Amino acid sequence: MSLLNKGLQHSIENPLEKYWTDLIMETEQAIRMLEPKLQSPYRILATRKLKQIEMSSNHHNAEAK
Repeated sequence: MSLLNKGLQHSIENPLEKYWTDLIMETEQAIRMLEPKLQSPYRILATRKLKQIEMSSNHHNAEAK
């Protein structure tokens, strides 16, 4: 969570499709280690951060073309 809170400058640069699956699975695995009542809020936060990374990556890739 602390890495996600640091922002996009600490995210994976130009993530490949295979890394997305691993990132999502590892994030879910970490969330399942939390208390059940905390899992849903952290899933929401993780989803938002993953979408930000994806949007940033798509924007960066579009500029590079």
